[in-house]
Amino acid sequence: MVAERHVEEAADVIVYVDALQDIGDGNDSTLGWTVTACMALAHRHLRSMDRVGIVGRSTGLRWLEPSLGRRARHTIVDTLLATTTLPVVGLVQSIDPLPIPRNATVLAVSPLLSTEAVDDLIRLRRRGHDVVAVRPDSLPTGEVSETARRIFRVENEITRRRLADAGVLVVPWDPSTALEPVIRRLSASRGRATAGRRPGR
Repeated sequence: MVAERHVEEAADVIVYVDALQDIGDGNDSTLGWTVTACMALAHRHLRSMDRVGIVGRSTGLRWLEPSLGRRARHTIVDTLLATTTLPVVGLVQSIDPLPIPRNATVLAVSPLLSTEAVDDLIRLRRRGHDVVAVRPDSLPTGEVSETARRIFRVENEITRRRLADAGVLVVPWDPSTALEPVIRRLSASRGRATAGRRPGR
């Protein structure tokens, strides 16, 4: 299950963490699901000897340069566990100045509820990055009405189409099920894209 590669062949993977909004409570919330999925994605790619970086989007931006190894794993885990949602005051910091490596793949985890997160992903795609968004495909139980859920589904479909038009793939994930099949699908998609970019192909 693990791709063994030399360090010089490592790819750059940026995990985008959407902490702009949080619906629910504790682990049964959009932020809890996001952090869980980001942790799994980071671990998978670190095991595969990819360099993994983090873009944390909340009131401002948290940026971790792509790196690999045990120290990178500890730093990423600490960063993800410290993720919180804060009220946005004033202008939202632009993602444009971040020094994301040119060939990096961006793996985002986001409920796609905020315009800022959607705009970030479109900007990253326009910069030439392969961008995939894992979207928790439901809302937490208990505190959201059925009307709100219907609106959520309609707005998510509109957002998905907007992202698809920009070249961003949205992969739905039911948080009540295992994330592993989604990760395998993402890994297979990245493998095909990388093969298509090899010289001489």
